[in-house]
Amino acid sequence: MPEAGLLRASTTGGDAERIYIASDNLLASKCLEVLASPIAYNVSRTLELYYNCGYSGQHEILLGVKASHIGGVTSFLTLGDAYSKKFNMTFTIYYEVHYGS
Repeated sequence: MPEAGLLRASTTGGDAERIYIASDNLLASKCLEVLASPIAYNVSRTLELYYNCGYSGQHEILLGVKASHIGGVTSFLTLGDAYSKKFNMTFTIYYEVHYGS
C-alpha cells in the first residue's frame, strides 16, 4: 500500500484490508532486498522510522538479531488505519505482541 509505505497482507480474502508489521513487512522487506526490488527501501525505511524496524521480539531472530520472546502467546495490537486512494479502501495496521514462553 503505497500511501503507508508498507505491504498489505493479501490481495484477496479477510487479510486484503490488513497490514502486519511483523512478520509480513519485516520479512518481506528483507526478501525484496535480496531481489533488488525498489520497494524494499520504501518498506524498510517506513519500518525503521515508525515501527521499531518491524521488530516484534520474535521474528528478527531470522535476521540474526536477538529475539526477546520465542514461543508463547501472540496477540495483535491495532495501530490505526490508513486510507489508500490507489485502492480506494482503508487498511488496518497491526503490530504483533509476544509474551510468555
